[in-house]
Amino acid sequence: DEEGERRMLEYYKGTDLLKADILAIGHHGSRYSTSIDFLNEVSPKYGVIQVGKNNYGHPHVKTIEKCEEKCIILLRNDIHGAIGFSLEEDYIEYCTMF
Repeated sequence: DEEGERRMLEYYKGTDLLKADILAIGHHGSRYSTSIDFLNEVSPKYGVIQVGKNNYGHPHVKTIEKCEEKCIILLRNDIHGAIGFSLEEDYIEYCTMF
């Protein structure tokens, strides 16, 4: 949740250790996961939301909007099925299987 992210931001302040090209969006994309400060620090190219059919409203529209504002390519299990990545030194390719 955002509190856990805040703690990580404090702990790793002044480093680049939170930078990542691929980010697993927290708690199935719930409203209180993946804060804008955390997205700014991690600066991912891709965000993966592990979610299926549910009664909780996951992923939340606000979380999706935050990712879209940062131009993060969102991949979701409920839409794309299984998601795989092929990582090369300067290139990332993804595939989906639904």
